[in-house]
Amino acid sequence: MSGVVELLAQIAENTKPDNQAVWVAAISSASALLGAGIGAFLLFRGTSRQIESQKEIEEKKLKVNIVTTERLRWLQEIRARSSEFYANLDMNYNLLKRPINPQQNPEYQKQADDISQKVMVQCNQIILLLNPAKKQQEKLRNACNDAFEFFMNCVLKRNIGEFDFDDKQYILIKNDFFDALTEIGAETWEKIKELT
Repeated sequence: MSGVVELLAQIAENTKPDNQAVWVAAISSASALLGAGIGAFLLFRGTSRQIESQKEIEEKKLKVNIVTTERLRWLQEIRARSSEFYANLDMNYNLLKRPINPQQNPEYQKQADDISQKVMVQCNQIILLLNPAKKQQEKLRNACNDAFEFFMNCVLKRNIGEFDFDDKQYILIKNDFFDALTEIGAETWEKIKELT
């Protein structure tokens, strides 16, 4: 029995907790946890940067899309309004040149008044769409005002019985208007190209 006791004593001695082994185990565990934590942090950080970068790219694409769409809509609206403006202005200018007495033909006067009203409204609508601080838009605004002023002078001449209108000046004003409109279109397309 003494052999059994010695054996048990030997087992107890061999299985006695060793502080050095506990520390090695604790350090190994801590190193594994720290390594896993650092790896997770780096993965999180890389993913966050990638998400932020993708977000910035998508926001830029959205901004470009919105700005491009709005600029094109604005340009199309100015062109459409300009087309209507000059169609009505041409029609009214030609009506003014007819030697018809408005008192004898009230239908003629009504038609001229209706077209004149359209011309005034369309001129003002075009002007409201323009920014006078921008060079090309200021040129179009001035050309629109020049056309309207010329038209009003023709109406005044017509009212006193004069039918001698300056067709060359009218053509120059019209060309200035459409040249300014073309410059606005070219500038708008350049800005759209810069965005994309």
